[in-house]
Amino acid sequence: MDKLSFNVMDDLKESQAVLSGFIEAPDTRELIEKGIEMMVDSIRAGGKIISAGNGGSMCDAMHFAEELTGRYRLNRPALPAISICDPCHITCVGNDYGFDYVFSRFLEGAGFKNDVFLGISTSGNSRNIIEACRVCREKGIKSICLLGKDGGQLKDLCDLAIIVPHEGYADRVQEIHTMIIHIFIRGMENLLTDRRSWVLTTRRPMLGAHATRHSMHGAWCTPGLIDRWRPPLAINHRPRPGKSWVGACCIWTCPRQAGCRL
Repeated sequence: MDKLSFNVMDDLKESQAVLSGFIEAPDTRELIEKGIEMMVDSIRAGGKIISAGNGGSMCDAMHFAEELTGRYRLNRPALPAISICDPCHITCVGNDYGFDYVFSRFLEGAGFKNDVFLGISTSGNSRNIIEACRVCREKGIKSICLLGKDGGQLKDLCDLAIIVPHEGYADRVQEIHTMIIHIFIRGMENLLTDRRSWVLTTRRPMLGAHATRHSMHGAWCTPGLIDRWRPPLAINHRPRPGKSWVGACCIWTCPRQAGCRL
């Protein structure tokens, strides 16, 4: 093998130094935990996480989304997330409107109030992420940005900016972004998952015939554990008060103390 023009250990030491500086920043833990909280609140409210980036940051955005819809560390129902990476969409919008609008156009059509946008930009100045954050503000979508250098323009356009303050090559910043993404996912799994039974613990009013009938008692039936990608089925049953019913879409407990005769 020909001799390398650089010392491999120097790269590892530089990476370690960038990580150490990020760890030692006084607000690092608070910012990451705030990001987790924002995304957990979104999912609990019926929203989803939409992620986007350019080049290696697009790969990070895709990686983030697939770990939520797929699996990270725990066996649990899929969590609602999507990355803006469809080549048909990107080339269509890029051709007709310009590359600056490939993410914002998606958010215009598929982003809603309870969603969270996760934008990734190592420079902090990616035009298409900037346009996406502007649409987020117009539509009331919360935005989180993983940034590098001094945060660029994006630090003032998003709801939460997490900045890796490295002025060198982008790869060092991307390495920390990947770590933050993994912590995000672990935190969401931790807060949204009942580890005793590996099921999602998101709660919201149930739809369909049973919810309508039960609301006449003055209370919604309360889903304990919902796979929210499948719509609730109409339920025709007579549960025992205080007992749980296990169905194709959820597990819930009848809220009536006694005498419930649905």
